[in-house]
Amino acid sequence: MVWKSAEVVPVPKVPTRTDLTNDLHPVSLLPTAAKVLESFVRKWILDLVTPQLDQQQFGCLAGRSTLHALVSALHLWTTSLDTGQAVRTVFVDFRKALDLVDHNILLKKLYQKSVPKLLCEWFESFLYQRRQRVCVPGFPRSPWLFLNGGMPHGSLLCPIHSLYTWMI
Repeated sequence: MVWKSAEVVPVPKVPTRTDLTNDLHPVSLLPTAAKVLESFVRKWILDLVTPQLDQQQFGCLAGRSTLHALVSALHLWTTSLDTGQAVRTVFVDFRKALDLVDHNILLKKLYQKSVPKLLCEWFESFLYQRRQRVCVPGFPRSPWLFLNGGMPHGSLLCPIHSLYTWMI
């Protein structure tokens, strides 16, 4: 059970905190051995699914950052405007996206993308029966609670959730 346990600590997003709900980011402190194992699984999953990704997928991939996404969008928009086409853009904020990952949907999509059954089963075990407690300096630790969904903030596998969009 230690492999699937996390102590969540609040990390400030801004230098001066005025609002506890918006100015702190929860980060899961995970066992070091678990993170080493996660690094191998993450590489295995990404090696399998990266060839299936849309070329416009920028998040969580080596050599593709938000800056690349911005440059790509600006190029597309200016090219469209130069040829007399209209440009319409919708921006969506997926706030709390890590907390909203539905394990069943994610696993179903991994199976559909030809990820080996063994790896899917390991990932299922990784997701289910995870527990966490909150640790704030100067206060007693909260009791352990089991998670029904989401990804642990701080896990090396956490970015896999952002690939959720390509799996639709």
